[in-house]
Amino acid sequence: MKKYNNLSNIFLVLAVILSDVMCAATAYSYRGLELCHECSAPASTALLLLIPYSAAIVLCIALSCFFRRRANKG
Repeated sequence: MKKYNNLSNIFLVLAVILSDVMCAATAYSYRGLELCHECSAPASTALLLLIPYSAAIVLCIALSCFFRRRANKG
């Protein structure tokens, strides 16, 4: 069905966009913490941003696969 195919493509594009945003946000936070001399947190704590972004990317890919199977089934 065309509806499921469109939903699959939307979630796949969303996963790609989220991966790009994840890289940019993590790099920006890492650099900001690296240059901050008054911060008590080490710069590597910026890598904790990977956890929620990765979960969202995996969810989008799973939904894309689900809708792709539905499109091929019907």
